[in-house]
Amino acid sequence: MLAYLNGQWTDLQHAAIPIWDFGFTMGVAVTEQLRTFHGKLHCLDSHLQRLRRGLEIAGIELPDSVESVGEIAVNLARENYEHHSARTDISVGIVVTPGAQPGRTPAIYAHETSPTILIYANRLPFHSWADSYYHGLKMVTASFREIPEVCLPKELKCRSRMHYYLAEKEVASKVPGAKALLLDVDGYVAEGTTGSVLVVAGQTIIAPPKHKVLPSVSVRFLEESICPAIGLKFKRQNLKPLNLRSADELLWLSTSPAVLPISELDGHTISPDAARPVFWKIIERWSQVVGVDIVAQAQRG
Repeated sequence: MLAYLNGQWTDLQHAAIPIWDFGFTMGVAVTEQLRTFHGKLHCLDSHLQRLRRGLEIAGIELPDSVESVGEIAVNLARENYEHHSARTDISVGIVVTPGAQPGRTPAIYAHETSPTILIYANRLPFHSWADSYYHGLKMVTASFREIPEVCLPKELKCRSRMHYYLAEKEVASKVPGAKALLLDVDGYVAEGTTGSVLVVAGQTIIAPPKHKVLPSVSVRFLEESICPAIGLKFKRQNLKPLNLRSADELLWLSTSPAVLPISELDGHTISPDAARPVFWKIIERWSQVVGVDIVAQAQRG
């Protein structure tokens, strides 16, 4: 796969940064993860908007504009898609760090460096979620909590995710293959380690309040482009684990699979395989909008 690193195009296997890069020594890495449909990056403008805000929070100044990063991502996606032997869709990652400064780690030195800009592509691992469209995901509530806003702004999508790692290890030891659900410090539902969790109540989709979670591009797309088209209402409110267990359906939203049903939470069955009408309406409409049968594509691998 072709990658872009600090102005140079290279094979992804040869892309490397110094071990003293602030993204490694301090975990300061603002990031976005996108995917293509028919080789075209999905919701690029929304991802770039979130990237811009993340860079503002981290105080990282690009040598050019965020739009130029987007142009590189578009070109990289096109090149990798067109030269992929299976001509299938791919994921594209964007990572920006303050750069590298040998022997120095405090953030006060970050202004002396040039940002590290890495844009790369990977094959989408369709096999890892293809069956979940039909059978759903299992989730387990982790004992580790989401980092509160006073410690890490919710608008910042970054690679400082030790709590994700610990939560996933804990959950995997209990239910192999399950997704980890994080609560906030007050016991309300926050999100999963790699996706958003939404409640279906009748014909209404319920998400946690905006100020409590990362501004998900997938959730925004659902709210603005999918729900109005298929007659679903969308609202935000505090959710407790009990609200999830008593939901008509539970949804998992993440960039690569788009949307998946959640079939089990902490050992409680949410909805049987054949009884997820809202999920199927959403995934059908999502497929129509992007011009790809998302479920069939995943099944083909």
